[in-house]
Amino acid sequence: MNYLSPDLKCSNFTDDDDELTINLHVEQHIKRKLMSQGIDPQTHQPVSAGTSVAAASELTTTASTVGFPSLQAPAPA
Repeated sequence: MNYLSPDLKCSNFTDDDDELTINLHVEQHIKRKLMSQGIDPQTHQPVSAGTSVAAASELTTTASTVGFPSLQAPAPA
């Protein structure tokens, strides 16, 4: 038993669980491949010359976590 996540399944996966795992793996692979080619995985537009692939990756990650407070230090007054 995993005491940090007691609802985590360790065995007896259903066919739906297997299919979900495979689909998520493929989706992540496609996102990484698009980013390595300089294409934003959300908009499928080329990343501009001024924006690096790492910055585009950060933007897509930030877009999926909208609603959380910023962890940046406040600007000095």
